[in-house]
Amino acid sequence: MSYPMTPSYINTSQFNSKQFSNDQSADRKIEGNRESRSESMNWVQRKIYLYNVTFGLYMLDWWERCLFNILVILLMWFVCYNGARNASEFCKSNLWSSDGHIL
Repeated sequence: MSYPMTPSYINTSQFNSKQFSNDQSADRKIEGNRESRSESMNWVQRKIYLYNVTFGLYMLDWWERCLFNILVILLMWFVCYNGARNASEFCKSNLWSSDGHIL
């Protein structure tokens, strides 16, 4: 049997359709295992895992990880607090006039 678009120098009789279908089912089974593994982790768990791997926290003890997380939270609070303070000062000085109306 000759397949369309197959070069003549390739022997198509060597392909066993049953063997090919078994290989496909094995591939699907492997992909299914990957999908079930990734589906077992929800979005939040994946983000926590990514955070731990990115910053290398997976190799720390629980108390070191806790200390690092506290430092990160304090840094984020500092940045957000000062950003909000500076944004309100900017809005007061540049966007609103002295009588309270927007320019």
